Amino acid sequence: MVRLLSWAVFFAIIACSLGQVAISTGFASCIQIIWETTAGGMITDCSQLCDGKLPETGTQCLALGSGATRHYGKQDVNYTCILGQCDQEEKVCKTDDLLIDCWAPKVNQKIRNA
Repeated sequence: MVRLLSWAVFFAIIACSLGQVAISTGFASCIQIIWETTAGGMITDCSQLCDGKLPETGTQCLALGSGATRHYGKQDVNYTCILGQCDQEEKVCKTDDLLIDCWAPKVNQKIRNA
């Protein structure tokens, strides 16, 4: 009898939760890091799915490795970055062989959550 009651309660909980919207877990599904340049902010990763879509082919980007954007870029230090364009077929930033001055974003500034 107790086993039947526990299964009934378990079934009722599952049935009530079907069709509900996802509960926020506090994790961002997309974090797009924007480095500042003399031409304005530019993305560093063309493979991030944000707002349900990838950055369009031809979107300007900085060809930096993921380690450079997350671990090695120091604030208030000027770097010379390689300018590129997103290629959605390969989901990479293809370089244009042009250089541009760039610097890491301030903490909690210029990071877009989607």
